[in-house]
Amino acid sequence: MVVRIMIDWDIKDLFLTLIPLEDATAKNIYKVIKQFFDNHKVPYTKNCIGFAADGANAMMGRNNSLKTYLLKDIQHLFTMKCICHSLALCANYACSKLPENVEKVTRDVFNFMHQSLKRQKEFQSFQTFYELKPHKILQPSQTRWLSLNMVVNRLLEQYSALVAYFRLQAFESDALTKSLGNQRYLQSVE
Repeated sequence: MVVRIMIDWDIKDLFLTLIPLEDATAKNIYKVIKQFFDNHKVPYTKNCIGFAADGANAMMGRNNSLKTYLLKDIQHLFTMKCICHSLALCANYACSKLPENVEKVTRDVFNFMHQSLKRQKEFQSFQTFYELKPHKILQPSQTRWLSLNMVVNRLLEQYSALVAYFRLQAFESDALTKSLGNQRYLQSVE
């Protein structure tokens, strides 16, 4: 069980206990939870204002679920089904509103660096020059909302070194292209 408490307007989520169950029916889960609170003299019917759990029938079903048993004790109880999934859907929807080029840039930068140890070492020298922590560039996950924030924050943290590094890459690429173009021109003249 995890509890959310508020003390002086400071809200915290805390691990309360892990109760072993031999029988995972709603009735038994309710009995064990009620017994825990009673044993610790916690007036849960007065203190509990909300209950959240996964969407399993034993937890949130319409009939004979932990939710229905708790609602008999606490009529004003706020219940929320599958909070992790609900948050995941919200986060995924929010990310779908971001411009696609944000994700594309993060993937392109990661792929460019990840594929070459030489590039990684060169980039480290830029990090040192700009006095940045030598953090690696992170890879966005397939489930974009899980990692996109961390990936973008890492790119922003390393921004000055990245800009300088890619300016050098562009300069060297242009110089190489011009050099190759001049060599082809000289060969065609001969």
